[in-house]
Amino acid sequence: MRIMIPPAYPSPAPRPSDLQEILPVQDMVDEVAAASIVEVEDLSLRQLGIGAGFLVLLALLVLAVAPFPKLFARPGEDRASIVPGDTNVLAVIQKANLGDGEAMVTLANWYNDRHNPYHDDALTINWLKKAAGTGNSAAMFALGNLAMTGQMGERDEKKAVEWFQKGAELDSPQCMLYLGIACRDGVGRAADRNLAIHWLQRAMQKGDESIRRGALEALSKIPPV
Repeated sequence: MRIMIPPAYPSPAPRPSDLQEILPVQDMVDEVAAASIVEVEDLSLRQLGIGAGFLVLLALLVLAVAPFPKLFARPGEDRASIVPGDTNVLAVIQKANLGDGEAMVTLANWYNDRHNPYHDDALTINWLKKAAGTGNSAAMFALGNLAMTGQMGERDEKKAVEWFQKGAELDSPQCMLYLGIACRDGVGRAADRNLAIHWLQRAMQKGDESIRRGALEALSKIPPV
């Protein structure tokens, strides 16, 4: 609506009858101004609503496609993506994923830590087996020990001795000692006096002081022919 505003009155001041004609016009001007303000406010609210909706949509899209770390994982699932931002742990994970056997063993020990909130028996076994696949004898000894004690499943003496055998053939003194004792006592395999002596003597040659003491004690318990 086009509003016609009367011209300003010169002195003297307008008469009362003139004011009666001006006031309604001013009221109309005020109404139009108020309506314009409301219209502007409504437009701003609409724009704000559209803007907020766009931001929500954008956030959902980013969450859908961005490689954010998972917060939860099922037991046995590789949870490397949710490891805390510890640079040392992340460096070990990177090396393990690149095929470093020692890093795999370190990562297995990290998952095996009962005080670790990410403790996971299945992942411990998984990384130890991967490390053993690279020829890491320490992983073979650990797998043999876990199988012998049944710490992470059913006790399997035969499987334990198989791991000790693999590690002993790679010159692991610990595996030689345990394999020699298994051959002596017939644990997980048939008893074999000669093999027991062979592996226990090899353990004495290759091992540190504690291994040598253990091998010597085990040899002393082998009955004479």
